Amino acid sequence: KIAAVAQVGNPATPGTRYVFLQLQFLDGATPHPAYAVFHKPGNPADPGNFTRLAILTPTAHAPTLHALLERAAAAGFDSARLDEDLDGILSAGPFPSLAAKLSTYLSTDLPGGYDLQQREAMRRTHPQITLAEGRAYLARVPEGGPNTFEIRVIDPLTEVEGATIARVTSPAVPAILPAPAELSEKVETTPRGHLRTHLRWCLPQPLREMAFHWTGFRVFRVPRQAWLNANGAEPPINITRDTLLNAVASGSAIQVNRNVITVDESLPCPLPPGYEGFFMTDDNDSAAQQAMTLGSVEFDDGFESTYYVAAVDHFGRIGEPSPGLPVQICDRLPPATPSRIRVDNIYKQEGAPDHALRVSWRRDDPAEVARYHLYRFDNPDDAFVERASGLWPATPNRIAVIDNVGTSERISFADLTPGHSQLPADDGRTRWFVLVAEDATSCPSPAGYGNLSGASGPVPGALYDLAGPGEPQGRLRVPCCQVTINQGVGTFGRDPLRLTANRTNQRVAWVEFRDQLSGEVLGRHHFGAANQVSVLKSFNGPARFEARFGTLTGRTSAWVGQQPQYPGPSYPEHIWTGGLSCTTSAGCPGGFLDPVDPATGDLLDVCVEIAGTPADVRDVALFRRLGDDGPLVLQHRARVDTDNDGAPDLASICETAPPANPGRACYFIQYYDRNGNPSVVSLVGCVVTPGTEGFPTPNITHFLPANDPSPGQLLTDAAIAWFSPRPGVDRFEVALSPPPPGAAHVMQEGNEAGVGDLWGIVESPRLAIGFGNDTPNFAIQLPLESGKQYRARVRAVGPGVYDERDNGAWSDEAQIKWLLDPQDGGGGLPPDCPIPWPARAVPALITDTARELDAQLVNWSDLDGNVMRPATELWIRVGCFEFGEVNNSSQPGQTAPLPPRLLIDDLNEKLAVALPFTVYLHQTDPGSRGTMLQVSHYVDEILATTPAPGQVDIIDRAFAVRTFNPNEPPCLWFRVRHPLLANRNYRAAVVLHGEDREPVEVLRTRIVNASNPIQP
Repeated sequence: KIAAVAQVGNPATPGTRYVFLQLQFLDGATPHPAYAVFHKPGNPADPGNFTRLAILTPTAHAPTLHALLERAAAAGFDSARLDEDLDGILSAGPFPSLAAKLSTYLSTDLPGGYDLQQREAMRRTHPQITLAEGRAYLARVPEGGPNTFEIRVIDPLTEVEGATIARVTSPAVPAILPAPAELSEKVETTPRGHLRTHLRWCLPQPLREMAFHWTGFRVFRVPRQAWLNANGAEPPINITRDTLLNAVASGSAIQVNRNVITVDESLPCPLPPGYEGFFMTDDNDSAAQQAMTLGSVEFDDGFESTYYVAAVDHFGRIGEPSPGLPVQICDRLPPATPSRIRVDNIYKQEGAPDHALRVSWRRDDPAEVARYHLYRFDNPDDAFVERASGLWPATPNRIAVIDNVGTSERISFADLTPGHSQLPADDGRTRWFVLVAEDATSCPSPAGYGNLSGASGPVPGALYDLAGPGEPQGRLRVPCCQVTINQGVGTFGRDPLRLTANRTNQRVAWVEFRDQLSGEVLGRHHFGAANQVSVLKSFNGPARFEARFGTLTGRTSAWVGQQPQYPGPSYPEHIWTGGLSCTTSAGCPGGFLDPVDPATGDLLDVCVEIAGTPADVRDVALFRRLGDDGPLVLQHRARVDTDNDGAPDLASICETAPPANPGRACYFIQYYDRNGNPSVVSLVGCVVTPGTEGFPTPNITHFLPANDPSPGQLLTDAAIAWFSPRPGVDRFEVALSPPPPGAAHVMQEGNEAGVGDLWGIVESPRLAIGFGNDTPNFAIQLPLESGKQYRARVRAVGPGVYDERDNGAWSDEAQIKWLLDPQDGGGGLPPDCPIPWPARAVPALITDTARELDAQLVNWSDLDGNVMRPATELWIRVGCFEFGEVNNSSQPGQTAPLPPRLLIDDLNEKLAVALPFTVYLHQTDPGSRGTMLQVSHYVDEILATTPAPGQVDIIDRAFAVRTFNPNEPPCLWFRVRHPLLANRNYRAAVVLHGEDREPVEVLRTRIVNASNPIQP
């Protein structure tokens, strides 16, 4: 399941040549930790022993990648294209070098959720990535004969060799890839094919068998007229590889794509029937000048050229070209839809008995529009049906084709065609006119038509005064409901007091009790699945008890307490019964319109009863608007004469379905006469609907301290964040138990045994004023008592005041607790933000300020190739030197940098942070997620040289030797070159590892704000 392929590349040095070896993991084969590459000249059976060339292991170490990239560039691999493609994938940057950029790509998840697909595509087109992943090797071997390679499993630590998993022999000279086949054009007659061509091809069996030897394809274009002028003949259908390359060199042929085109290597020949795909689009592109960029020129309409396609191997060499494909570029862009169309009455036109309708419109540029097609309809709906006809544009309702000739600003056409409106038979009859423009493209349709514009909207014209019906009248047909309540009394008991509530309708969700004398609310209690709530309450002194019932949508009964005042300490059992009473009545006095079936709880369709429809009305339409500023949405349109007897008999019109989201829904109706003329839109009424889906249930994403708590601090800011869809939500209620300081409302939950937990309610800002920034993610920050454990939950609510508005279900609870005393284990990061480590526990973060590492924000610049790359970096101090131990320090912006020279014998003795270590970075701003991001490689050595005894030159670009105070000796700094957001606060964690690479200790730096960096 692991195969190896070898491709002979370019000459390396005199007498040697590069060979690219690549491992292919088939059918989900799992890679081993390392592989050894062995080589011997000649064929497998030739005498001689194999020599180990290299051990292949994955690496993201930037200095190692730098050397690997230099070797790949020398072999002819395209570093510039790799650099460009990595820029298109990575969101971070800038990077000091291509090696650093590749290191980030290899060590982080890719954005967009397409990690596996993107990585596989990048491996396909960039051999440098497979080299870095330990999947390939670039060998340099003697040329002039075959070479045999073996791939063996090897232990990367002990270098004990295992089984031979693959053997491959490379030929003496590079192999030319076979040609693709069936190069064809996917003709696109819509605007997507305007002045461009879509090309596709297939892979014959020889090319599919060499799928691991090519990275993609290049397409070449030969302009027909230029070839004719130069050669006196048409571009050849069959062209050799050398002829094509010579034509490209001379400018007679153009390489279209800068980057190779990747296709499915399993695509067979011939292409499957009905295959609609294509692999590339040519908009007059070239490798040097891409279309749609500054200075590019689009194709001319009718431009002719011949295309060829060839496979490209890993070294950028093309194979044999396909047979040529002649293509004509076509103008597929339809002209603009005719505009400023007007239908007027004109009198005593020639040939008309009295008067006729005149259609006029703005004239378009004759270079863009050659003619117009004019249509007439008796109903606007028919215009949309006819456009879908297979006869379009020559349909029965087309009354004229008008050539675009003349110089006037407008074109006019008097409709005297057969069937035109006449008096008196068509008095008051509305006709609808549609106009379509046609151009004169060089590629007409099979029926001979040019590109057709979109049809104009149907424009009405009538031989009468265009006055609509009068204002519509109607009323909502929706249940009018009240939450009912009555009271009884039981026998006297002994303390405690018993308060009992029963419900007769499942929509009654809760009951509240209070003492009328003091106004104290004794608690709200939800029925849940039961129909009775009984509360035992200790109570002393005189009291008069009241209750009220409510629904989940915030509808309540009145407070009722019909029993007299009792002096105590003995009270009778108080019993209340709540229910829901719904009827259909005009105006709903004393109740609320509720579009919910009182018997089943199902949401009902809202209907409008139509009263006294005038005789001139033919249709009525019902519209619905959600919220105060939502759009009017058509719900239903119907004929008022349902039995066609000439008399209106439609009693009501209903919405098609109840709204999905909760909120205020208002209903409007509009009349239309027999000519389609509308009346004004009239408001019938509004209802508050719970919606078929109700309020969304939020999901708390984190509940964390906004900053690290400080000893002695009484209050600590905490951030609560949650996710929730926005539709129908006016704001959110955040409940915390115990109630936080300054909570606007306090709610007490009930249970079977009596009064339950106290919750403090904090209201979020309204979504309508910008809370959440039009996203489904929300967060608030509030002070909580330090050291106290809190529970939090969130629910969505509708408009209105607290405790009377509609609301949704509470989210699941989240908990938070932090301690301030270090002896109790406090003072560190919250447990929701651990330092990531694969499937293993990490030691506790050391929060002792005496062991905090110093960190500085530094402006620095490095030479990257020939370009100076400035950046703002976070530097962590990992060691210091004595005065006189540093001969020269690190300097920014040097075109020929000198390595820092230390006058010491052993660098390790100067380290305050022992090797090996790994660095992680996270934000500490309020509301940030606190996610740890690895920003260093596994630092197990500092690259250095010893030019003379007692001298150490640091050549590792991950470190710098500097002092920022002339009164302090220089120190050794580790450079975190990960991009930072301006004005954000950052803290790094340094994980120290043992000999087994396991983490043994975690230190942290001081917090650094990414502003005002040091200017060395």
